[in-house]
Amino acid sequence: MKTRVLMMILIVVATILVPAEAQIPEQDTVASSTESAEEVLKLASPRETVRLFMSVMNDVENGKVRFIDRAIATMHLEELPAENREARSIEMANQLFKILNSFTFKVDAIPEDLSSRNYTLPIGKDLGINIVVYRYEDGNWKFNYSKTLANLDDFVARLEESQRKTTEDTTIDPVFKSPRQTMNFFFTAMNDKGPE
Repeated sequence: MKTRVLMMILIVVATILVPAEAQIPEQDTVASSTESAEEVLKLASPRETVRLFMSVMNDVENGKVRFIDRAIATMHLEELPAENREARSIEMANQLFKILNSFTFKVDAIPEDLSSRNYTLPIGKDLGINIVVYRYEDGNWKFNYSKTLANLDDFVARLEESQRKTTEDTTIDPVFKSPRQTMNFFFTAMNDKGPE
């Protein structure tokens, strides 16, 4: 127990003393634009794309917003007008994460190798939500604009309405409004508790 506390103190001190630039390994440095982020990333399967997006957006939610370009690079935004692209892409990444984070699914169950060019995640169908990942000409799998990203406002509204009805119909604590949030709460609580 004492060793663990001492290690935590050393980590905190090292974090404070080491400049922010030195803390980020070179390969983890985020590209300054979506295009340069795409050069670094190879999105070779639907599973890889979804895993990267969820991982990065979890980091963003925990305050590491400098990684947002990597999440944006998983979305096909060429159909979005260039003048709106930067601001709208961040909003769309947050909306997509909100939707995906509201459902329980196994990333490892998403196919690694597909002969078809598109894959629809098995979530939200009862609400009319379609999250489609498409393989583009460059071989990268990205979230499709016309079938998914262009409809995010509508999808979020449907999800929120469904959650509102669930909250009204039950006495469930809002912290546990989705299976994913329940599991996140559980793991966070277990990590905070530590060994006795």
